[in-house]
Amino acid sequence: MTPSPAENAQPDLPLLRTESLSVSFVNRGTRTAVVSDVSFDVAAGECLAIVGESGSGKSVTAKAILGLLRGTNADVSGRILFAGRDLLRLSGRALDRVRGAEIGAVFQEPMTSLNPSFTVGNQVAESARRHLGMGRREAWDRAVEMLDRVGIANARQRAKAYPHEFSGGMRQRVMLAAALVTEPRLLVADEPTTALDVTIQARVLNLTRQLCDEMGSAALFITHDLGVVADIADRVHVMYAGEMVESATVYDLFESPRHPYTAGLLSCSPGLDAERGHLPVIRGSVPQPGEWPDGCRFHPRCPHAVEVVCTEGPVAIEATATGSVRCRRHAELRLDGVQSEVPVWAVRTPAGGH
Repeated sequence: MTPSPAENAQPDLPLLRTESLSVSFVNRGTRTAVVSDVSFDVAAGECLAIVGESGSGKSVTAKAILGLLRGTNADVSGRILFAGRDLLRLSGRALDRVRGAEIGAVFQEPMTSLNPSFTVGNQVAESARRHLGMGRREAWDRAVEMLDRVGIANARQRAKAYPHEFSGGMRQRVMLAAALVTEPRLLVADEPTTALDVTIQARVLNLTRQLCDEMGSAALFITHDLGVVADIADRVHVMYAGEMVESATVYDLFESPRHPYTAGLLSCSPGLDAERGHLPVIRGSVPQPGEWPDGCRFHPRCPHAVEVVCTEGPVAIEATATGSVRCRRHAELRLDGVQSEVPVWAVRTPAGGH
């Protein structure tokens, strides 16, 4: 008899754990690393955010976890443990049984994820039919119930509409309904609110957190927006040039960043109470894969970099009192966090308070 997922799970393990996850793309015999030795945990019921600029490797990490790099020219190594099972070792059929049923996903642009030829109700119901084994009528009723829960007014009637008949914010709510209709144990959200205006974004984020809390689902949020991080996450991992450079609770990260890159991201975040003037920027840009510098990968852009210490040899990630950091000078640096009066959204209770 095949053990159930619950029997396979080990009680001392987090719900999701990546161990030394690395991703390279091979093109015409040339191998280019895009993610290097990434390790992190997501506990049951927790919301973890991975933040960084475009090109940091966030979305590739999410795609590797979801198994979306299979069949491509990607070489994925390490381990991705979900409820004790290594997703990288599962067959395609076994992985299909995990995705949708136990791991839901929401992506950046719903119009590229929703099929324009089918009603939104049918697309949400399809997840219930495939992963929960429901009949057509039961799945339709479940889809209507879920559309109502995500705030679609007159859900039974609107379920018969097509994606193009919804606004961007409503389409993203439909995607959220499709991802959560099976009440998955983990939701992976890759830049789900980037295309939305800030008012709609806040509503979708609050709704996502509320539904995950109600269902007991954990969430892995991929974003470049620290406002999103402050609004939804319990803990944060900061990525830069394919590496994790800092991890901490939201409270500790915003109050006392340990890595200069994290401090730079915080300084670039506008606040309603900030004094008028030029918004700070981090000079330069994230280096392309294959062009990563020796030493600390951030050192060409870092105002605190010094020769030899920061420019030679691989930099290991070190444990700190509040998390971990990949910076040889972190103990001597005094970096500015977000002050309580600027900006408003950064004033957050410690992890566990929402």
